[in-house]
Amino acid sequence: MADLLGTLLRGAVPGLVGFLMGDNVLEIKALTRRFGAFTAVDALTLSVNAGDVFGLLGSNRAGRTTTIKMLTTLLAPSSGEARVAGFSISSLAVDVRRAIGYVRQAVSVDGSLTGYENLLIFAKLYDLPHRPSRFGKNRRDMRTLRKRPPESHGC
Repeated sequence: MADLLGTLLRGAVPGLVGFLMGDNVLEIKALTRRFGAFTAVDALTLSVNAGDVFGLLGSNRAGRTTTIKMLTTLLAPSSGEARVAGFSISSLAVDVRRAIGYVRQAVSVDGSLTGYENLLIFAKLYDLPHRPSRFGKNRRDMRTLRKRPPESHGC
């Protein structure tokens, strides 16, 4: 998933109004994510100014996807901090998601997740409220979504 960070920031959203050229719209300080003993992102520090075009490039397993997931608030950092459009990814996640646009390179489901997990990610991205489910006769279908890989759902 080689996303460009430039796709994160929209031009005309309430969160970005008032930013001037040269103002930081992305500030990352010592952002780190560990998965057990493996460190996917190690103390990343950078800033991007309003009006800049920025690409996040690197070889396989360089931490691009993990970084994007943290900046879009889909994955919590192990340590460090980032601010997107002035909002903390840790304490103001809803405001971050309202101020960004996130377009994956391949607009489809993530094949490494179950169908249910893909639904949860899209619900979070679109700020849909979490409600207890009332599936009734469809409960069996939801249990199936949790187990089968997404390609078997006809997506």
